[in-house]
Amino acid sequence: MLISLGKIVKPQGLKGEFRVFPHGGQSENLAALERVTIAEPNGKQWETAIRSCRVKGSLYILSVLGVDVIEQAERLVGGEILAREEDLEPLAEGEFYWYEAVGMEVYADDGRLLGRVASLLATGANDVLQVQDGDREILLPNIPDVILHVDREQKRITVRLLPGLI
Repeated sequence: MLISLGKIVKPQGLKGEFRVFPHGGQSENLAALERVTIAEPNGKQWETAIRSCRVKGSLYILSVLGVDVIEQAERLVGGEILAREEDLEPLAEGEFYWYEAVGMEVYADDGRLLGRVASLLATGANDVLQVQDGDREILLPNIPDVILHVDREQKRITVRLLPGLI
C-alpha cells in the first residue's frame, strides 16, 4: 500500500530539485527514506531513489534520480510523494499517520460520539481534524490539550472540547 507523505509544490533551483509540503507539517519519514514513488499530476506513478533530502522551513527539498532539470521538476508540481507503508518509521504511542485518522470515530472525554474524521488539514501552526457527523462539522486542532488519546487498533480518538471549539 502506498501512503502519501506530501505534495510537490514548487521547483527548487535549476537542477531538478523540488519542494515538498509534508502532510502533517513534518515528516521525518521523508528524510529517512531511500526510495519513493512520484505520483505526477497526470496520474502517472514511478518509483525512484532519493539523492538528497533537506529541510527548508516547513518544506522538504528533494532531489531524486530521473529529475535532473527544472523543466522536469515543473511537471511534477501538484503531484505527490508516496512511500510504501512498510518503509515508514514506526510511530510512538499516541501518534498516527494522516491516512489512518480518516474514518476514525471521535469521542469527547465525556463519552459522546462527535462523528468521524473526514480529513486532516495542514494549517501551518498545527494540523486540524475535520470531524463530520451528518451535516455538522467540527474542526479540532491536533494539539495535546485537545487530542487526549488515539487508539489506532480500535480506530478511535478521544478529545477534550475546549471552550469555543463547538
